[in-house]
Amino acid sequence: MLLDDLMVVGNEYVNNIAITDVTTDRFTAANTEHDLSITVKGIGTEPQQDVTVYARITDMDGARVWPSSSDWTFYTLPMGLNKGDTFTIDPQTAGASWNWGWGLDPGVYSLYVKAERSNELMLPDENPTDNAVRLTLVLGATLLSGDDWSGDWDWSDNEGVWSWDSNSGSDDLRSESFDIWNSKPFLVVESSFELTNAYVQAQVRVSSSGAWHDVEWRNPSQTYTLYAIPGAEYTNLPDSWTGSSYFDNRSRQTFYADLGAVEQISDGNGKLQEQYIGGPIQVRLRGVSSDGSGSFTGYNLLVMGLGSSGMDVKSISPTTQNAEPSSQLIPAERTYTVKLRNLGAISDSGVVDFTITAPENSFVTLESGSYCQGCPDAILSHIMQQGRETVVAIKPTGGNWQDPSRYAEGDQTAYIGKDGEITWPSGNTEFTASTGWSISNPTKSSWNSVAGKPTEPSAGGFIDPGDIFTVNIQITMGYVAWAPPGTYTIQSDVRSWTYYETLFTEGDSDGQATIIIPRPDLTIGSFGYISHAIGQSEDGYFEKTSGGDEYFSFQVEVLNSGTETVGTFKVGLLDFSQNPLGVQVSISDNTNWAIDTEETNAMGAEMRVYDGKRFVYFKATAADLGMYDPQGAGSVFGTYTFYLAVDTENVIAEVNENNNREPIEITVVNGSTYTFLHEGNFIINVTQSVYMQGSQVNIEVNEGGCNWYSDIDGRLGSRGFLSAGIHNLTCQRSININPENGCYSGLELSADSYGKFTFDIGSPQVPVPIGFVDWFLLDPNGNTKSNGRVTDIYGYYPGTEKGVIFIDSDFDGMLSPGDRFDILPGESGSDLENTNSVDQYQFRLKSEQTGSCVIISSQTTTVEVQPIDLFVISAGADISVKAGDIVQFTGSAESALEFDVVLYEWDFEGDGLFDWESVSNGITEHRYHNAGTYHATLRVTDEQGVSTTDVRVVTVTSETSSPIGDIAGVRGEYVIAAALLIAIGIATAGYLMKREPSAPPAALKKEHAPQFTPQTSLVTIECPGCNAQMKVPKLSKMQTVTCDNCGLSGEIEV
Repeated sequence: MLLDDLMVVGNEYVNNIAITDVTTDRFTAANTEHDLSITVKGIGTEPQQDVTVYARITDMDGARVWPSSSDWTFYTLPMGLNKGDTFTIDPQTAGASWNWGWGLDPGVYSLYVKAERSNELMLPDENPTDNAVRLTLVLGATLLSGDDWSGDWDWSDNEGVWSWDSNSGSDDLRSESFDIWNSKPFLVVESSFELTNAYVQAQVRVSSSGAWHDVEWRNPSQTYTLYAIPGAEYTNLPDSWTGSSYFDNRSRQTFYADLGAVEQISDGNGKLQEQYIGGPIQVRLRGVSSDGSGSFTGYNLLVMGLGSSGMDVKSISPTTQNAEPSSQLIPAERTYTVKLRNLGAISDSGVVDFTITAPENSFVTLESGSYCQGCPDAILSHIMQQGRETVVAIKPTGGNWQDPSRYAEGDQTAYIGKDGEITWPSGNTEFTASTGWSISNPTKSSWNSVAGKPTEPSAGGFIDPGDIFTVNIQITMGYVAWAPPGTYTIQSDVRSWTYYETLFTEGDSDGQATIIIPRPDLTIGSFGYISHAIGQSEDGYFEKTSGGDEYFSFQVEVLNSGTETVGTFKVGLLDFSQNPLGVQVSISDNTNWAIDTEETNAMGAEMRVYDGKRFVYFKATAADLGMYDPQGAGSVFGTYTFYLAVDTENVIAEVNENNNREPIEITVVNGSTYTFLHEGNFIINVTQSVYMQGSQVNIEVNEGGCNWYSDIDGRLGSRGFLSAGIHNLTCQRSININPENGCYSGLELSADSYGKFTFDIGSPQVPVPIGFVDWFLLDPNGNTKSNGRVTDIYGYYPGTEKGVIFIDSDFDGMLSPGDRFDILPGESGSDLENTNSVDQYQFRLKSEQTGSCVIISSQTTTVEVQPIDLFVISAGADISVKAGDIVQFTGSAESALEFDVVLYEWDFEGDGLFDWESVSNGITEHRYHNAGTYHATLRVTDEQGVSTTDVRVVTVTSETSSPIGDIAGVRGEYVIAAALLIAIGIATAGYLMKREPSAPPAALKKEHAPQFTPQTSLVTIECPGCNAQMKVPKLSKMQTVTCDNCGLSGEIEV
């Protein structure tokens, strides 16, 4: 037989279609949208017509979860498939119905995909196994990925799989240590295996060094468990893979195990113990072989978190920061960055709950008015949000709100909205002033009032499991009255937007922070003032004549290391005992520098800016400053000590109440006694060369008098010699000349190393009364740029609109060596305002009387001054008393030179520390409580600053006196009011209170008198006899106090 054209035809299918690819996110977050892509191919030799592709997802119980409204999602191909043709169904080709996953909870699901022809019944598919695919889906949070493993197994980068050959012996594959931040961790192993005499076992351990625990696999019938090998029923749960994984026409299977069910780390209810959530955990696969054969291949080795939802505050920053209250014009804003983490297995959005709790006992005053009749005081509780709106929570100062229209049973918290509307517990509303508080929270910026939660975020507002997102919360601080100093506690918690009412944190420690409004600490920075002036005495008052007016001016910079805004505070003057003088400027807000005219009594008060700094400027007359001496004209001149002070007046307690004063001295000079000396030479004739202390110089000088200067006592004047010894005397006189070219050539000015221009009165100059001298500032061309009388610039300071100021270094009212002129180019309001430099300018002086220039002449000589007893002083006779007795002290002293004694001091214990002082006399009393011998020392000082002492010995025996105590020599005549001890109060803010009208005060400090600068703080006590308030030093020991109002006297310990 001849066979021509013999052909062998293989087993080709005529009617067959195949699903060649199914692509989607298989191990991914729940509640997110995913694309499904299916590729179908024509296999049969005939065209495959009317092909429809179907897909659906079921849970582990077989219940359909997608699509929601029909049994299948399907799509019919628009054309037939010839052999080898392919077509892909996805959302681009088949529409949005091929997106899945939105609304699905975390869990394990099965995706079933199939392809069928419409004529399937007539012409069945010849190979139906390839036109259907089943895939397992796990929706949750990825805690461990397939790349995070290492060990002795083989890794294939191309295929992304791990494999173990049992013929090579036993080997381990270990995961990296990873954190379990989801509460329901599941181990997912997708694998295929054929194992004989070998097995693979999964184990888990907490931390990276604990014991390993076997993982058992679950079957489909068990709640919250997953299957092992499909179709197999297990009485005892397996803990390893062995045999074959082939099932349902495929060998690649997916296995799951709930790690929370592992007995050793379970809480007994199928959940992971709470202590392990958030901590590290590790998994391993152990390949064990006993001369076995076969292999195990792992395609996806994962740990997925199936805890449905969870939100956590990861951090807040900064954890603390300082702030200040807002002002009406300038809001004080602070920002906190809150980081949130999605600990659930679904894509979710976090909503921040942000609460600011005020310091304890933060009392506030509700502003009463027509909208709030008799509004009560309250306690500021906290600031929070109701919906998207910021509210301030207040509570009553007592147990409840007393007004029936405001009171209701239960919680007494009332809330104030941003516009000042108060919602009382009763539900009634009233209005008060706005608090200024505001919380800007992006997660609550848009609010769905119907749903009672924020509007659904956009897709970009949802984050996947495990991801972190950041929220910036901006706080606008309340106004001064609503933001008292202290530490405010911030609590930031987070809610799940999806499960808004049921899933949220409370008191999360990672979301806690503080914001601190420091108490104010007002201090004085730079300051200037008229430090010396010339004038005359009128009825015991000093009257200022220099400077062109009667005022002393002051310019004070206020610094604050605490709260930037403190509300009302005052700047003013205290006398040398730090008592208020009634010269004060009230500042209502130191952010805006607004002067409160109603509370200000200093003249000329205004705010000034100088050299880039803000100053409080004010003026006072000599009478305002107490420059008065009832003893007569001569004693009003001298040096006075004052204190510049700033204080909050107890509206808000300061951090430090003892650093807000600066001592200053003002010297006033007699300007009426100087006469101008005419020109001419002079000769001195020494008629007396030996003098006694206190006597005046007696030396003849032709053609007028002299200004006598001693190298020991300085300028002598009428006071005579103060010190014994050899004195080198100089007689200095001013002489005028009229040179042909006018005034003598002045000094050419140039800046020193600090950029300062000065004209110094050098050593060749002799004192010249400034009342007769004019000054001239000439530019480089010889033109007068500025000029004036020296008295008009005497004692001034920068910032007073004077381009030239005169500094009288020795305060004698004369041009004398050491004095200087400061030239201030650029000084606002002066002739030099638009002048940047006075380099190469000239400075000249000219006599008023003759029009001639001032020159100098002097003569010198030497005399001897012999000592005398300067004082007659008595501390009193020695005395013996019993412990507890009161001893009377009647110290007296008189100056042999007829100077006034201006200070009496007693050191009762003789320890060198003077316990008592008076400017009037040395009469006082003291109680000795302990036995011993005490050398009580009396020290007196005269107006020239000369001091001497005397001692009185007091012997105290141990025998005690009556409980009240006797006054030595006058038993039982005084009864001290014990109530005096309980009236003590710390004077934190009394510096600047107004002084009631009274007789003019005496001069505070005269020329060469000692400096009366208190070294201790003062406290206020109340007299039990007349209830008068008085200040006494805080000495922390017994001291005698006498009431100036009623005369009651007694000893107290302060």
